[in-house]
Amino acid sequence: MSIVLFEAMAYSLSRKCRMSKKSDVSPRKQPTQERARTTVEAVLAAAAQILETTGFDKTTTNKIAEKAGISIGSLYQYFPNKESLASAMSEAIVKKHASRVEKKISDLRGQSIDSLLGALITEVVSLYLGNIKMLRIIAKLLPRVNLIPYVVETRKRIVQLIAGELLSRKDEIRLIDTQLASYVIVNAVMGVFMMIMSDESTNFDQGELTAEILHMTKKYLER
Repeated sequence: MSIVLFEAMAYSLSRKCRMSKKSDVSPRKQPTQERARTTVEAVLAAAAQILETTGFDKTTTNKIAEKAGISIGSLYQYFPNKESLASAMSEAIVKKHASRVEKKISDLRGQSIDSLLGALITEVVSLYLGNIKMLRIIAKLLPRVNLIPYVVETRKRIVQLIAGELLSRKDEIRLIDTQLASYVIVNAVMGVFMMIMSDESTNFDQGELTAEILHMTKKYLER
């Protein structure tokens, strides 16, 4: 799942960022051997820890290299700057979270619509509230490191998966267009998280938030 209104605003911001600053966010090379992959994973883990603690502007490649236990030269073999590092780290986290949602959908195949919604919404709320500090950082980084297209494509894939699950349960719900219904549900839910990520003063109880989103979604499908 992804962000709807945020995506539109962030895409506009990303165009301005690309025009004003031409930082290369692409990695220099992809690791092909196991040792190299281990090094890159250590660098990305170190980047996540430092970014979560100090924020992007105060993060440096030297700090990341030191945290990862490698030389700055080794880091530069794969990442030319901290923007490319932040991009790779953000993409890895988005991919990991999307994979968890996709697995949950797969695990629930064949179960009732109530079971699908309950387990899936519980998973999504847990993912966001359990990682809210890092996700707030990533939300700010997305336009800066040009990851909006990747997030949009991830959202589209989730929408398609949920549309398929709704279609397979057409006897339980009254829907003419499951694709549209899935799009509305995904983006209504993510509108909630867009606001939570934007407003750091929010501190909702996980169980209460899950119950409210579930109630909203069920009522929409019961129309």
